Amino acid sequence: MQVKPEPAQRPPRALRGRPLGAAAPLAALVAASTAARLAAGLLRLTPYYFPDEYRYAELSRSLASHGHLVIRGASAHFLPVLASIVTAPAWLAGTAGDSYRVVQAINAVAVSLAAVPVYLLARQLGFGRRGSLAAATLALLVPSLLYSSYILAEPIAYPLLLAAVATGVRALDHPTRGRVVWFVVFSLLGTFARLQFAVLLPCFVVAFVALILREGRFVETVKLHWRGAILLLLVIAGVSIAGPARNTGYYPSIFQLGLHPRSLVTSLGRNAIVFVYASGFVLVPGALLGLWYAIRRPASRAELAFALLAGTLTLGLVFQASAYGQPELAQERYTFYVLPLWPILFLIYTRRGWPLRTYQALLAGMLLAASLITPLTTMALNDGELHSTVLYAVVRLRHAVSDNAASASLIFVGAAALLAAGVAVLSRWPRVRTQFALAGAAVFVCATSVGAYSFDQITAHKIHDHYAGPVPSWVDASGLKGTWLVLLPGDLKTDALEQLFWNSSVDRVVAMPGAALIDSFATAAGRVGPDGTLLVSGKPLTAPVLVNELGTTVQLQDARMAGSGPTSVLYDPSGPVRLRLLAIGSFKIGWLSQHGDVVIWPRRGERRLAGYLELTLHGGKKNIRMRFDGGGTHVQFRLRAHATRALRLAVCSKTATTIAFKSTAGGALSDHRRVSARSTPPRFVADASACPAP
Repeated sequence: MQVKPEPAQRPPRALRGRPLGAAAPLAALVAASTAARLAAGLLRLTPYYFPDEYRYAELSRSLASHGHLVIRGASAHFLPVLASIVTAPAWLAGTAGDSYRVVQAINAVAVSLAAVPVYLLARQLGFGRRGSLAAATLALLVPSLLYSSYILAEPIAYPLLLAAVATGVRALDHPTRGRVVWFVVFSLLGTFARLQFAVLLPCFVVAFVALILREGRFVETVKLHWRGAILLLLVIAGVSIAGPARNTGYYPSIFQLGLHPRSLVTSLGRNAIVFVYASGFVLVPGALLGLWYAIRRPASRAELAFALLAGTLTLGLVFQASAYGQPELAQERYTFYVLPLWPILFLIYTRRGWPLRTYQALLAGMLLAASLITPLTTMALNDGELHSTVLYAVVRLRHAVSDNAASASLIFVGAAALLAAGVAVLSRWPRVRTQFALAGAAVFVCATSVGAYSFDQITAHKIHDHYAGPVPSWVDASGLKGTWLVLLPGDLKTDALEQLFWNSSVDRVVAMPGAALIDSFATAAGRVGPDGTLLVSGKPLTAPVLVNELGTTVQLQDARMAGSGPTSVLYDPSGPVRLRLLAIGSFKIGWLSQHGDVVIWPRRGERRLAGYLELTLHGGKKNIRMRFDGGGTHVQFRLRAHATRALRLAVCSKTATTIAFKSTAGGALSDHRRVSARSTPPRFVADASACPAP
């Protein structure tokens, strides 16, 4: 039986109006959001969400430079590149800093345009200008719109998914060829921006089948639309073959996930709770009841279509994030796209006069209790906030209350509880209850967004100061081209990717033995020859090299130091790159690791190594035992707390030699690296007296 509107459930006259009556306020809303997002983005000094931001930036930069999608001279094997295509013109702006700001401006406009499909969707469902504008406003207050200041696909993908939902509801409500085509177009564009949106098409099919089964018109509908159904199924099969059904180079195949029920349930719980808080919490109980009413007793076919599509898409994205993501991390970044649909479900509930208020209060209590099982502050431990802006805000709040996790959690959950209690109390007053709930949700998500932005900007400032420095593009400014980044043991991924992002002249990477890879893209394997020559694929490297000295001290032979940054040194060799000394575990900030190696090579033409390895040690808060072995040296001693000891270790060898050092525990740095004692950079001083006369 076909669903028809029930007279008692028709939208009130106050909620109906001219479709374009809010064009001016809607445009003002988009403009205000764009300005606010851009202003906030300008305070973010550097990207650090790596390797993702580097990947999208490099793809855009390569498109702008030569029209090819490559990273470090090799194909990226990455399918969702729409965001890189849209932002490619930004990389014609000049410096990396200028391009970064232009990308942020493009993203600010893109996320702000999401208000348009949300407003049109609400109008299609029979809501008036005020209700539709309220839904559009909440769509622009989502905490994850922080990503508009990042170089990611999210800002481009966000309005596309909402446009796909709006056109999908129209196609479900009254299927025509044109409406289905528009839905498919927006779905494919969304998938081209975020591969996870491949879930849109199967969700549409599920919603359509559920709708016609609900109406009892399955056979009739299949006879009428069988050609379109076959075409849609072919499109779904094609998208699946191109993406989720196989490995795309970055995302694993859905058949290779190896899901474990227990970890999946844990991940689903985390993602669901964070999703609830990201929505403003207070609207979710009513929205759940609105979803139930829209499916059980829909006021119109469009309302039923919206409820089915919104429900299946929410479940699909939450399940997808839980299946693909790490169980210990909340994956809000992959689920926030459907948050604007839930205020509309709440409005569907309010349009029915706030029925089942007791159940609404009970649902709110259950959600609060569920959030206490695994507190938000616990979720944010050990970088658990990595993919969640809500947890960004939680971490920022914890720091604001002197790292008191219990207080931070109490404040966050307490605010949600107070709003829920306010809604419960005011639910008996029709004139204010809906306005209070919408305003409360807006205040909650605004406060969360402020905390997330604050956390992000503080983090970006620290990374900028530690790794990028006052002139982040200092390698480009040197004028050297074709520079190789040399990865050494102890290098940090963030540091290396900062240099690659800000300096397009650093266009190749070579990893030495023991170095950690910074991403999954083109990285050559390097080694050092017997005479200290740096070899790449067996051939001497003759290009300029950028050497990171954060965890390793390096000295080169016959090379000019062309510049330096906070952690790196740029060398321009006269011929092949040759090493003189490599001290693994000698940190640039003046500490020695608890263990490491100092390797010394003879200079070109030298018949033997003869000299002294010199360094000065400064004791910390406690006594430590240290030992140096190799190169004819065997030294063991006790370094007393706060004492200073100058070492001059004789080295005598016919070939390259290694001096290993190790110590008892001395402490740890803020980045968790274990250290022993403070030290000057080790240096080798040639001196024939180091070798006894024959």
